Amino acid sequence: MDQKNKKLILLLGIFISLVFFYLAIKGNTIESIPVDADFGLLAVVSPFWFLAFFSSIALVLFSLFNFEKRYAFLITLFLLVFVIYALPIFVESNPRSVDTFWHFNSAIEILSENSINFEFTDSGQSIITSVANHRIHYLIYNPGSFIILAFILETIGFQGLDLILFMKFFSLASIFLIALLSYLFFTKLLGENKFAYFASFFLFLGNVYIQNHISPQTFGLIFMLGTLVCFLNKNKLVRLLGLTLAAMTILIHLPSALFLFLFLFFNIIFCYLFEIKNKLIDNIYLVGLGIIYFVYSLVFVPTILNKVLEILSSYLLFLIPILAVILILIFLFKKRILDISDKRTILAGLFLALIAFFVFIFFGSLEEMNLARLVRFFVLIGLSFAAVFLGYKLLRNKKVNADFLIAMNFLLIAFTFFVFQFFLTSFFGLEDRAFMLLYFGLALIFAIAIRDLKLNIKYFLVLIIILLAANCLTMYYHENHFFISESNLDGWAHVYEVTDSQDGIFGGIDYYSMYSYYDYNSLTEDRYVDRYNLYDYPNKDLLFEYYILNDFEEFAHILYADNNAYPYLQPNLEANNYNLIYSNLNFLVYTSDNSG
Repeated sequence: MDQKNKKLILLLGIFISLVFFYLAIKGNTIESIPVDADFGLLAVVSPFWFLAFFSSIALVLFSLFNFEKRYAFLITLFLLVFVIYALPIFVESNPRSVDTFWHFNSAIEILSENSINFEFTDSGQSIITSVANHRIHYLIYNPGSFIILAFILETIGFQGLDLILFMKFFSLASIFLIALLSYLFFTKLLGENKFAYFASFFLFLGNVYIQNHISPQTFGLIFMLGTLVCFLNKNKLVRLLGLTLAAMTILIHLPSALFLFLFLFFNIIFCYLFEIKNKLIDNIYLVGLGIIYFVYSLVFVPTILNKVLEILSSYLLFLIPILAVILILIFLFKKRILDISDKRTILAGLFLALIAFFVFIFFGSLEEMNLARLVRFFVLIGLSFAAVFLGYKLLRNKKVNADFLIAMNFLLIAFTFFVFQFFLTSFFGLEDRAFMLLYFGLALIFAIAIRDLKLNIKYFLVLIIILLAANCLTMYYHENHFFISESNLDGWAHVYEVTDSQDGIFGGIDYYSMYSYYDYNSLTEDRYVDRYNLYDYPNKDLLFEYYILNDFEEFAHILYADNNAYPYLQPNLEANNYNLIYSNLNFLVYTSDNSG
C-alpha cells in the first residue's frame, strides 16, 4: 500500500473515531453515577465511547507500523489521549475533583490580594480536617503552581472568563502537554523511532494514575518531565534551563522535586557502579540542585527538614548497616573484586525485588477490591511477569545500558516513595504517585526490550494491548469520588449558610472545599467537618450537630470503610429525633437543632 492510501485511511479513521466520540457525548450529561458501579463513569456512558476508544487504539497501531515520520504517530496519540481524558469534560457539568476548585481558588486569591500572606487557623478540635489550613500550607510552602496559574489568568483576562469552562479545559490542555513532554522524553532517550513511540503509547494507554486537573501535582509533573527533557539535551544552555526548571519544581510540588533529586542521584550511582556514561546530567548540576533543595527546606520549609531528621534519627541503627553495605559494594565493584557478572546478578535481584514489592503492595489492597481494582491487580501481575522475563533476558544478554538503568531508576524511586509513605503517612500521600512512576519505568523496559532483544513487536503487542486497554477501562471506576453533581454543589452551599464554626458536621470535607468557588474568604473560616470518625458506627454515639448524607459519602464508605455502617445512619438519625432540614436528590441534611 502506497503512502497516499495510508494517509487517506488514517484521515478516515480519525474522522470515524471523532464521530463515535461525538455520538457518545451528544445529549449525554451525567447527573449521577450508581455507587455500586464497578467501572464508575464508564458504566453510564454511551456504547459509542467504547467504539471511539478501540478505534483510536487501532489508529495508533496503524501509524506505528505504517509511518516513519513523527506527525502521524503524534496525531493518533493525541487522539487517543483526547478520547480517554476528554470524556468527563463533555458529560459532566462541573470540573472533576474538588481539588480543582480549591487549587483554582488559590490562584484567584493571589490575584485578588496581590500577595501570599495568610494566617493559620485552628479550631482546637482533636479530630479536624481543615481545608483552610491545608490550602494555606500549599500557598505558603509551594505557591509556584498558583503563581503560574494566576499569571495565566491575568494574561488572558479572567474577569470575563467562564471559570467553569476554564477549569474543565485546563485539564485537557495539561494532559496534551504531559503527553508531548513524555513523548519528547522517550525520543530523547531512545531516539526518534518506533520504540519511543511504543513507550509513549504504553504509558498513556496503561497509566491510570496520571493527574491532569488543576493541582500542584499536575504542574509538578509538567516541570519534572520538562527538566528530564532538558537534561537529555547536549546543549549546555538547555541543560542549564533544565536546572532552572528543577529548582522551580520545589516551589511547585515537593514530591515532584523529591523525585527529581532522587532520580538524578540514583542515576549517577548506577552509572558509577556499572561504568556506563551518564547521558542524563553532569555531577555539578546535581550538587547545585542539592544545595538549592537543602537551603529551601532549611529556610522555607523547616517542618519538612525536621520531620526527615526525626525519621533518620529514629531509624539510625537500621540505616547505618544498609549504608555500610552499599558503600562496601561500591568499593568492591570499583576495585574489581566483584566482576560484571556479579553486578548483573545484583541488578537482577534488585529488579525482581522491586517488581515483587509492587505486586505485594497492590495485593494488600484486595480487601477493598471491586471488579475494576481486580482488573488492575491482574494487569499489574501480567505486566510484572512480562517485565521480569524481559529484564532477565536483557541482563543475561549483557544489555545493561544507560537506558535500562534509567528504567530501573523509575522503579527504585517508586519503591522509595512507598517507603517514604510508610514513615510519613500523613505527610506526602505518595501511593498513587508511586504507581504513576512505576508505569513510566515499565514503558521504558518494554520499549528497550523490543529494541535490544529484536523482539517481533507485532506479536508481542497483542498481549500488551489487551492488558493496557483493560487497565485503561478502570480509569473512572472511582468517579463518584471525583464527580461533582449540581445537587451536591447546591447542598453544600446550603450547609455553609446554616452552620457556623462551632457546629460539628459529619460529611465530606472534600465537597466542603468547593465553597472556595463561591467565596474564597469562606475557606479562612475553620469548620469541624469529619468523615472518618464514623467507621465503626453504629457502635458509636451520634457525635455531630449536622449529618450530611449523599452518594459521595456512601461511595466513600464503600471504598474506604471497614464495615457497612453507612446504611444504618439514616434510620438511626430519624430514630434519635434528628430533623431533615434539606433535601436535593441524593443530598440530605439532618440536624439535632430543632430550630434548624
